[in-house]
Amino acid sequence: MKVTVVGAGAVGASCAEYIAIKNFASEVILVDIKEGYAEGKAMDLMQCATLNGFDTKITGSTSDYSKTNGSSIAVITSGIPRKPGMTREELIGINAGIVKDVSSNILTHSPHAIIIVVSNPMDTMTYLVHKITGLPKNRIIGMGGALDSARFKYRLSEALECPPSDVDGMVIGGHSDVGMVPLIDKAVRNSVPVSEFLSIERMAQVVEETKVGGATLTKLLGTSAWYAPGAAVSGLVQAIACNQKKMFHAYWVRMELKKSLKSHFRMLKSKSSQKALRELRKRTDCWIQSFHKPSINNLEKASMFGAFFISVKKHLNFDCLPANEQYEILYSHALFKGSFLLIQLENAE
Repeated sequence: MKVTVVGAGAVGASCAEYIAIKNFASEVILVDIKEGYAEGKAMDLMQCATLNGFDTKITGSTSDYSKTNGSSIAVITSGIPRKPGMTREELIGINAGIVKDVSSNILTHSPHAIIIVVSNPMDTMTYLVHKITGLPKNRIIGMGGALDSARFKYRLSEALECPPSDVDGMVIGGHSDVGMVPLIDKAVRNSVPVSEFLSIERMAQVVEETKVGGATLTKLLGTSAWYAPGAAVSGLVQAIACNQKKMFHAYWVRMELKKSLKSHFRMLKSKSSQKALRELRKRTDCWIQSFHKPSINNLEKASMFGAFFISVKKHLNFDCLPANEQYEILYSHALFKGSFLLIQLENAE
């Protein structure tokens, strides 16, 4: 089985390394736009083969996608990483164009490939890949849930002062500080709920530390993390390649929500909805902080999320839902937010 990793930076190289070490792929193709960079990373990794006991062939390529021909799985890590103080959404202006080109090149040579998206903002980039390729939802996967869940389990083991292998837990929702929902009430240590060991205050701290896990590392490292993202990707790739039937939380595009986007924007323009939007402005303030688009003022942000809540309230009473049952709404939020940013980007072009 051939696996392509586009982007030979720290995250892409980590992906290639972990995939090779697990020894389930026959070949990993590492692609980068920088002349000789992917070839150098591939050579360096191949010199680890006898030391780490793998036979996977790693090949580097400078923008030559013909070498990726026939890949079963393709991983997109291309784009610029976060810097301290940046949100993932601030990267959209540059990374959207890169992801568009990469997706097209991948499918030209591997039309049946399953695509795993790593580039930030990940939720938005996952939707972008769907929008420009038209691939079905089971062939476009965002890796954020696998990474966030790993970070959650690390924080749980730290709080419990136990081996990480003792802990199980999952994070759902979007790959963002406000869209993420660590399922603390479902987390266990060897089948015993963590609430049996931790106070409510300590569990709340674990949840908050998980939500800002990426930002914490960016502040410490000066750029985005790479080891855990690479490991998360390799876990997803292996599960797919080896048909392991494992369960991961992964961001994927909800087709029915895509179809409803036009009605959301018609609602924004409808005079009859303005009163309702104003009434819902307060309840949407917690979402606004995740939006850092200078061209959109606070009222427009509130109205946008207000329209979203109006639609949701037709089917669900959001206020009555416990945190671990809000994932449908958070999925919708991630898609809605990403779609709005993409529309703004297209208008700007």
